[in-house]
Amino acid sequence: MPNRLGASVGGALIKDKLFYFGTVEYAPLGVGSTVSTPVLSPTAAGFASLDKMVGGANFSKTNYSIFKQYVPAAPAATDSTKVNGVNIPIGILPISGANYTNFWSYLGSVDFNMSSKDQIRGRFITNRSGALDNAANLPIFWTTLPQRFYLVSLAQYHTFTPTLTNEMRMAFNRFSQFYTIPGNLNYPGLDVFPNLSIDNDLGLQIGPDSNAPQYSIQNTYQLVDNLNWTKGKHTLKFGFDGRNVISPQHFIQRERGDYNYSTLELFLQDAMPDNLAERNLGKTGYYGNQWATYLYATDNWRIKKSLTLNLGLRYERTTVPTGQALQVLNSVADVPGLITFHGPKTASKNFAPKIGIAYSPGNSGRTSIRAGFGLSYDVIFDNHFRGVVAPPGLQPEVTAYYVDLMKRVTLTAKWDKYIKETMVTPAFLGGKEFGDYLKNGEDLVRKLMVLPGVMQ
Repeated sequence: MPNRLGASVGGALIKDKLFYFGTVEYAPLGVGSTVSTPVLSPTAAGFASLDKMVGGANFSKTNYSIFKQYVPAAPAATDSTKVNGVNIPIGILPISGANYTNFWSYLGSVDFNMSSKDQIRGRFITNRSGALDNAANLPIFWTTLPQRFYLVSLAQYHTFTPTLTNEMRMAFNRFSQFYTIPGNLNYPGLDVFPNLSIDNDLGLQIGPDSNAPQYSIQNTYQLVDNLNWTKGKHTLKFGFDGRNVISPQHFIQRERGDYNYSTLELFLQDAMPDNLAERNLGKTGYYGNQWATYLYATDNWRIKKSLTLNLGLRYERTTVPTGQALQVLNSVADVPGLITFHGPKTASKNFAPKIGIAYSPGNSGRTSIRAGFGLSYDVIFDNHFRGVVAPPGLQPEVTAYYVDLMKRVTLTAKWDKYIKETMVTPAFLGGKEFGDYLKNGEDLVRKLMVLPGVMQ
């Protein structure tokens, strides 16, 4: 059950002029964590049998030393697997570890009444989440997951006349999140510790979070101005919203290499992984930097007591993220008449009209009829997916069939057309990898929203 501690303070620094308020809240949550599906490992007797193979033919001393260093022995045998003709007893590994999410929230505000026509408002909010990334099978590979949120704003409210007012606001927002790997990991012969999976007989993953390392930082600078003018039966509003987003990100699929073996034997023989053996080249990050400009004008026209008409026009211009604009570099691979690579272009004609009506028939004022129409424009998202999911319990051959089917879909001309039209960055995840991706996303939402009490 989560605990909450907090305090707040506020008051007047200058009577009727300057006011302040501050609050802090701490919500720690500590729970136990176990894996969702059984993981197996050799028993003590099984490790003793494997020890006898060290130095022998067709047995990797390096791979075994890593396996023995990080994988504990199962307390009791429930099955066996063969390694070089020897039956190795294996059993369910009781995996458990501490898990926690510590959430700090801070809020501060200052209000200054300069005169009857001018007010200054300042706000500062920060949320700090310290959690544990337990996506890896073995607790020895679990790492901290720091996430930080900051928001600061300064606004001025000015009254020109009783019917003409203006709000101007400057703001800064920052979000950061880091999935890390332990700094003391070393795999002889490799420059980084890989993702290792022994799928069929052990169901075991060795290594840190398979999606690590990755990080996301987003800094948003904002300038807003809103003008309100009441003239007769008209209430006019005009506004501007400008944003500069600086967002370096790092999420490279299989950066450390994914090597999936069907059996423990193949891994200890240092054979070619039979399920998957892939590693990405390079460590180039992605930049989601972009400018956004929004303008609007609206008129609430009270035609008569029972009828109000709302008219509006909005203009939106959001530039293509820096990283996606670099797609034009692929033009070196153009094949005239077959394929040509272009960079996405910024949409600069996004005008969005809106109209609404509110009508109250009769004189009672008890009935209201409303209708409206509006045109809106979507923006380019940096990281989203299209996927196919199925109920749990599918047989491995069924899963393999659909993974292969979707892989072949991504090789079609229609898929290429879809990629070009939507300007998304393609990356294919199949089977367990896609499941891990969804689970990590679900865990992230839970850590950010549910555990702190924002959602239930």
